[in-house]
Amino acid sequence: MNKILGLLSTGFLTLTLFLGFALTVPSVSMAADGDPAAAASEDGAKKTVKKTVKKKKKTAQTKEAEEDADEEKTASGTKKVTKKTKKSATASSETDTEDAGKTKSNKTAKGGKKVKPADDADAEDTEAADASAKTETPEDAEKEDAEKTETPDKVSEKADSDPETGSVEKADASPLTEEGSEAGEIRKITIDGIEYAFCWCPAGSFEMGAPEEELGYSEIEKQHTVKLSKGFWMLQTEVTQEMYESLTGSNPSYFSAKGFGKEKGKVAGREETAKFPVDRVSYRDALAFCEKISEICSVKFTLPTEAQWEYACRAGTKGAFYTEKAPSVQQANYKTGTNMPESTEEVGTHGQNPWNLQDMMGNVSEWCRDYFDPDYYAASPASDPTGPSEAENGERVLRGGSFANMAYYLRSAARNQLIEGAKGNRFDGFRFITVPGGEAAPEADADDTEDADADDEEKADDAEDADTDDEEKADDAEDADADDEEKADDAEDADADDEEKADDVEDADADADEEE
Repeated sequence: MNKILGLLSTGFLTLTLFLGFALTVPSVSMAADGDPAAAASEDGAKKTVKKTVKKKKKTAQTKEAEEDADEEKTASGTKKVTKKTKKSATASSETDTEDAGKTKSNKTAKGGKKVKPADDADAEDTEAADASAKTETPEDAEKEDAEKTETPDKVSEKADSDPETGSVEKADASPLTEEGSEAGEIRKITIDGIEYAFCWCPAGSFEMGAPEEELGYSEIEKQHTVKLSKGFWMLQTEVTQEMYESLTGSNPSYFSAKGFGKEKGKVAGREETAKFPVDRVSYRDALAFCEKISEICSVKFTLPTEAQWEYACRAGTKGAFYTEKAPSVQQANYKTGTNMPESTEEVGTHGQNPWNLQDMMGNVSEWCRDYFDPDYYAASPASDPTGPSEAENGERVLRGGSFANMAYYLRSAARNQLIEGAKGNRFDGFRFITVPGGEAAPEADADDTEDADADDEEKADDAEDADTDDEEKADDAEDADADDEEKADDAEDADADDEEKADDVEDADADADEEE
């Protein structure tokens, strides 16, 4: 039975294979024999399939090859970068070694031109900067300051907004609460261990401004007589860096041992600059300092008015300078044809004026309390002027000139100005005053008084006219009331007439009835 089943199975398999071959091969042969185009198409299709397969294989191989190449390239690039980094580090190390020892010249990759090492270039830049500094103008220096926006400006801002130290004890300034006995008398007080000397400037009159024939005269300096009704004590020197720092906790100065100008002029090589004038202070910084020292001393300190400053500077003299002629470099720190100072200097090293005030010419320009108005002198009060009430650009007066100015700006009458909030200017400082018993109220100008009287008269006339108008209105109201009463009477009379007419009609009707 098993044999029979095996034979049947073998036969069935054989038949299946035969029928499959017969159905497949003849159809291809028939298509080839019967239709050459079809055969060609069949062969083309087979070739296309083969090409496609080959192309796919080739593409795959190419892609693999490219990926391998990219990997090799990346690895190679990494190696190059590593080598370059190592090379750079080596070069840097070599450069440091050369800088520590002798500097050598190198050649560029292009053209073989020599390039100076950094040290030589810096040396040349320093020499050029020094040469420029010797002939720089205040405008050039201000431009240089504007480009440097680091610590000093920020320190100055701190001084402007928050002059707190928290460690300065109250000081006795009672000697300054009484008037001095003679012009130039010196009295001293001590604050936080630092001595402050003041010179007495008595009340008096002087010619403020300059005559037209004075060399350097400007129309804004029109000469006029001014009376100061009260004397005052003025700080003998400009406010120093140690004074400013002791009260505010900061030193914004450009010309200080730690400032940007530490290598210039008289500052170079110094470990401390305590006695140099403070610079880089705005008008607001100066005013904040005055408020702080007033609080400590319980005495009112403030900046001088422009009139007080010029009066003190002249100290009874009438020429362009209190030295009669242009000062020598021993009498003032300023610029001449042969003297080109690069910095401020210690206060009190250039003599003094007849009232013992020092550095009223040069070193740093000094802030005054007044707003600046070029035409103010023409309308200035004759007594105790305090300047205009405002300025178009918020500019305040500066006096005395600085180390960077020529003699023209050092004249007693010379006026300058700067916006009150301006910071970062190495040419500006200040000194302050106190008036025993308080300052005098500015005397009103005669023209202003006449105008005020005229205004009062006009106001009185207006008030009188208003009263007249009120009376007229009252009369009109009374007349209106009378008219209303008259109209009421007329209405009442009309009503009476109507009643009378009604009575007449009623009587007529009664008569008619009676006749009937």
